[in-house]
Amino acid sequence: MNKLALLISVFAVCNLFSQENKIVYKVSDHAVALKWYTPTLIIREQVKVYRSLDGGSWVNLTNTPLQFGSYKVSAGELSADTDLKQYLDLVNGNKKPEGMGLLLASLKSFESNVYCKYLGNYYEDLTVPASGSVQYKVVKINSGAEVEIAVSDVITLGSEIQKAQIDSLKVSLKRKGVDFGWKPEPTKYYGVEIYRSLTKDSIGKLITKDPVLISKIKDPNGVEGYPKIFFSDEKLKEKQTYYYTLVGLDFFGEYTEYTEQIAIRIKDETLPEAPVNFRKTVYGKSVQLNWSKESEDDDFAGYKVYISKEGKEEYTLQNTTPLLFPDSAFRAIVPDFGLYFFKVAATDEDGNEAFAAELIVDVIDNEPPMPPENVLVSSDTARLIISWDANKESDILGYKIYRSIENDKKNLTLLSSDILYATAFTDSLPANALNKFSYAVLAVDTSMNESKLSEMASNTMTDALPPTEPFLKKVSLAEDKIVIEWVRNTELDLVGYDLYRQTDSDSLKIFKKINTTIIPKDIAQFFDRSIEFGKQYSYYLVAVDQRSNQSNPSNHLRILTKAKAEKTNHQVAISKLKFEKATGSVKINWKSSAQEEKVSYVVFKRTGAEEFKMISTRTETIGFRDTATTPGQIIEYQVRMYDEKGNVTRSDVSSIVVPSKNKKAKQ
Repeated sequence: MNKLALLISVFAVCNLFSQENKIVYKVSDHAVALKWYTPTLIIREQVKVYRSLDGGSWVNLTNTPLQFGSYKVSAGELSADTDLKQYLDLVNGNKKPEGMGLLLASLKSFESNVYCKYLGNYYEDLTVPASGSVQYKVVKINSGAEVEIAVSDVITLGSEIQKAQIDSLKVSLKRKGVDFGWKPEPTKYYGVEIYRSLTKDSIGKLITKDPVLISKIKDPNGVEGYPKIFFSDEKLKEKQTYYYTLVGLDFFGEYTEYTEQIAIRIKDETLPEAPVNFRKTVYGKSVQLNWSKESEDDDFAGYKVYISKEGKEEYTLQNTTPLLFPDSAFRAIVPDFGLYFFKVAATDEDGNEAFAAELIVDVIDNEPPMPPENVLVSSDTARLIISWDANKESDILGYKIYRSIENDKKNLTLLSSDILYATAFTDSLPANALNKFSYAVLAVDTSMNESKLSEMASNTMTDALPPTEPFLKKVSLAEDKIVIEWVRNTELDLVGYDLYRQTDSDSLKIFKKINTTIIPKDIAQFFDRSIEFGKQYSYYLVAVDQRSNQSNPSNHLRILTKAKAEKTNHQVAISKLKFEKATGSVKINWKSSAQEEKVSYVVFKRTGAEEFKMISTRTETIGFRDTATTPGQIIEYQVRMYDEKGNVTRSDVSSIVVPSKNKKAKQ
């Protein structure tokens, strides 16, 4: 370290104390030595030292205040320290030292307790107790008043006194050199000396001309901090082991504890002779590697073979045990086809590797994949779905699928010119295709090698599509039954319908099929005769095709059947039916037993197998004329009487034949 660097480092150490007016101390048997530092180092005023035991009151230890220059340096002290005189001259005079002078004086104060006594910055307490705690305070007298300079840490007495030592030492190797770092403790020591030896039996030679000072530096961002590396020992000899010992210099001119010896072997970084004539022979996935080497190095450790696949940056070591000289061959088995990069290196005892030129090997795939397995054909409406197991080869690109009729392997049709990447294919076919279709699949790898065809798999299409949902258009009540009507479906394969009914009074609200056999497809109505009056019913219809596929339920329709009225003793009877030729109408007359009660009448009529239909509005008058007649028609009539309570009384059914022209009506 040159003088300028030394002084700059000293400045940094001095500043550590001077900016904080700090007290440093050293504990020995029944004594504590003190030093204190300020920004100017020198205090011209008188100084007092106070002590507090176990947190008690401050007691003045200096009956005679300390003062710069009051300590008389003896001839013996000057003789023992030949540099002391020039440092005394440096601080004497009216002006305080500044700049470089201040730096030199500060460094001398670290090394010499005599110099520090002369500066008035030193005190040794020889009356400390054997145990307990002690704390010190230093003040200066300014115009008769005491001004505090600094207060020390609390010092514990009675414990075993141990020298300071360099802690957390870190040593790292570099090319022909060693870096040293440690935990900086600037209150325990200000510098470090390093010794180096070629044997572990001696401390060796001091290699730090000047102490390595504990100083902070600024990083590129201007932030101050301690460096990770305090010292580097460079230009060392390869393959040589060095033994290092470190010791610190404290602020009282003494050494800290010496570290234990650290043995460092400087690695050999000179490369061995590299292999030459690196070549290959490829047999499928087997790559035979050969190379040459003219001579064996003194520290030759063997050959190492590395491999990397295209697209990967890292190389993988192939032989865990190095190949020894004169071996110059290695057989590598690659897992897959593709482009590979091989390297072979000669290695020495320190792990240095010298490589031959890299070898690029294209391992070409000429092996076809295995035929796909477990080909299955599933049937669906107007399509067949073919599936198979994925091939296990890592280089599978995709598949091709072929179709024939009735397992005809000689007449196969390729279904897609594009390679299929999935393991399923849907073959859409005409809905009326009834053939048995057969399929075979082959696999294609990334080198376009094709496997043999798989085993054939066959199936026919089935109708999996249900009919469309029917539409209920009307639900009505006709006498003692409910009539349900719908719009007929148009599917060609329709078989018929199932009708479902729910009674609202049913707590489970379950729809139950009410037809015992399927309702034929050409029927568009159903008579539900299993009903009870006074209940509400809901209906829906389901269409069924030849494959027993069922449609979704139709829309729901609901109807309420009114409760039947109470029986009465009233009677109503048709008394006369007469055809009137002049008007072409039938005159209906009836008799009623309800003489005093208020009742009304409605006339119903039917022809053939049809249901009775109402042909009159309610009337209180007895008698009605039906003008809607057809010659030769047989007409049945019924009169229904309604009282105020809603009771209905029906007459017997009477019929009349409407005469053809020129014939009289028969009753």
